[in-house]
Amino acid sequence: MTEQNHVHYLHTSGELRIYSDPQGYEKRQPHSGFINVLWLDENTAMLRGAIGRMQVKTMLAIVKALQQQGAKKLLIKRRKGKRVPFGRLIESSEYESTFEVDLTTIEALQ
Repeated sequence: MTEQNHVHYLHTSGELRIYSDPQGYEKRQPHSGFINVLWLDENTAMLRGAIGRMQVKTMLAIVKALQQQGAKKLLIKRRKGKRVPFGRLIESSEYESTFEVDLTTIEALQ
């Protein structure tokens, strides 16, 4: 009797690179920002380890990119004292805060 092995691939992590040019990635231009994405489930992504300046316009572009991947909610880790556009503080420690962003509430802003 042969043993059957079934494998399911689960996409759990990724990265966002931010460019000023829409073809920045294809042209291999330097990126102006970088964010690690950890998928907690098919609807929720956690953003952490961001590098670069994130303006509201940038945040809206990030939201759109993640919505295209199926995200409905974001959890964002930030250094204590920093804010998150559209975010609600849900947890805070001595050094870090966690914000929740419900993407369905900001769709109308895009």
